[in-house]
Amino acid sequence: MMNLEFISVGTFKEILDALHSLLSEGTFVVDEDGIHFKATDPTMVTLVELFYGKENFEKYDIQNKMYLTLNIDLLRQALKKTKSSDKVSFIVESSNLNRLNVLIKGKSEKRFSLPILESELQEIPELNLEFKGTAEILSNTFVEAIEDASGISDEVIFSFDKENEVFSITSESELTSMEAKFTKESEGVVDIEVDESVKARYSVDYLKKISKARKVSPTVRISINQDAPARFDFKDSDDLWMYYVLAPRAEE
Repeated sequence: MMNLEFISVGTFKEILDALHSLLSEGTFVVDEDGIHFKATDPTMVTLVELFYGKENFEKYDIQNKMYLTLNIDLLRQALKKTKSSDKVSFIVESSNLNRLNVLIKGKSEKRFSLPILESELQEIPELNLEFKGTAEILSNTFVEAIEDASGISDEVIFSFDKENEVFSITSESELTSMEAKFTKESEGVVDIEVDESVKARYSVDYLKKISKARKVSPTVRISINQDAPARFDFKDSDDLWMYYVLAPRAEE
């Protein structure tokens, strides 16, 4: 019914770690193009969508479109000790459509059998968002700025200055403040586009969870509008991408 063998499972493990920080379970949709995933976290603060295309697999055999609702932590644990040299396959047998078999061939052969849960696919409407400021920076640079901010406050302000074409990440408390400024000439910056000066506040806790996707792509594209949701795109290629939409925090 389904037999998928990864070329290398490493990046998929990183994706699961990122998802696990937001969700306990979710539905992976497997079709002729690859694996799709789209969900909101229980608080409805964050939306995440990803695509892991069939080009990332050594073998990609599927008879029909499949909906695999899985406990994300159980899947993480099954893959936890895999090495880059291991051959990892996801198998659903026609004789038992309620189990996902994870076959790992390395120094030994291991098989984990995980339950495919009953769940209705979450209907998520397409978001029509407009952005006035966009910055593409190195993922590690983004992570470093969020880590710096996390020691100061529980929120971060993203802002774009149109006149100077500057993107800033700032955080402040009664005693301390931090500001990271980026221009097109800054090391770690790929590009900055500013149509209008804008700023918005976001939760540090959720940004730290989003930053776990850093290994999906070497860069992240950050897009905002005034006091509006932000979008974070981690795109390695057309066959491997992940993005988040994060709701803003109201200004006190």
